Amino acid sequence: MKGQDKSTKKGNPHELSIEEKIKGLPTSSGVYIMKGRGGSVLYIGKAKNLRSRVRTYFQPSHDRRYFVDFLVSKVRDVDYIITSNEKEALILEDTLLKKYKPKYNIRLKDDKTYVSIRITTQEKFPRILVTRQIKEDGARYFGPYASAKMVRDTIKFLRRVFPLRVCPPHEFRNRSRPCIDYQLGLCSAPCVGYITEESYRELVEGAIMFLEGRNTELIESLQQKMFQLAAREEFEEAARIRDRIRSIEATLEEQKVVTHSPRNQDVFGLYKEDGVLSMVALVIRGGRLLSTREFVLKDTGMPEEEVLASLLSQFYRRQDVSIPDEVVLPVKLDGIEAMAEYLRERKGRAVSLKVATTEEEARLVELATMNAKEAIRKRASTEVSPLEELKRRL
Repeated sequence: MKGQDKSTKKGNPHELSIEEKIKGLPTSSGVYIMKGRGGSVLYIGKAKNLRSRVRTYFQPSHDRRYFVDFLVSKVRDVDYIITSNEKEALILEDTLLKKYKPKYNIRLKDDKTYVSIRITTQEKFPRILVTRQIKEDGARYFGPYASAKMVRDTIKFLRRVFPLRVCPPHEFRNRSRPCIDYQLGLCSAPCVGYITEESYRELVEGAIMFLEGRNTELIESLQQKMFQLAAREEFEEAARIRDRIRSIEATLEEQKVVTHSPRNQDVFGLYKEDGVLSMVALVIRGGRLLSTREFVLKDTGMPEEEVLASLLSQFYRRQDVSIPDEVVLPVKLDGIEAMAEYLRERKGRAVSLKVATTEEEARLVELATMNAKEAIRKRASTEVSPLEELKRRL
């Protein structure tokens, strides 16, 4: 990434007013850093035009959306980093948020009460595991999910359909005969050579496709494999593939169909109430609601479109998030083209990023927003006030 680190004039803070400093900002794309007394970082944002963007905070507009008094009154300086384009600014913003943790930015945090599914794809014979920690270790992560029981049930189902190992490396290396999981049909026993690396990788790919919601593609792939085996008169193995297809189809029947669109979608909803902000993503794959992802955060008072742009940037850089074909939003974002380009690079093909326009899209956004409202209610119901805690102890 090419970038040029610049700052407004330093020295005596009374030499230049904020308004004069803003006039000296460039009109190129980049990231701006608002600082308070002592150089503390208060807020970080990205912009296509740095000068124009920062100016909006300090000039009252018709609806005053960007005139955030509590932030503006604390700003003593504005630094900036120039980037080659908006996409680089988007990535740099997220990097700086992690580094400085500004007080007035909203940041997504991993909730340790949630669990994820981890597939150790960096290993020769990958394991499928439950985890509460997301690491950049080369593994694939799926989730997070609110219910640990649901995750364990999902893994149990997947291991019956795609028998993958769970044993730790030292146990795997020292086995001379298969464990009981093999007898139960939950593992294909790669530890003792009962399956080739190529065939095991096919099992791993099948499990990943299921977790990503690529169910139509998965079933078609399995059907093709079944027909090939039958043509070679390998009927026993073909029957195993047939049983996998039936198990997957039975599970899909239980998933709620929320749209007739065959595309894989993430649909977002935002809701604010009493200083709390909630964002919910409906993860829809092949028209079926696969899961929901919710984040309840402190509302800093920034405009919805600015908050959503920042949260989306953080959301899609997480290790446990798969990129859909289409992202449906409740409001239009600044720099939506840069976000679409970033998602295209991550996915390897074009991703549609759009505001809900059709009746069906609007209904899905409303559903996501209702879930965001409910997330705040659930969080409030589980929190105990200090007075209530004292009464309980007495």
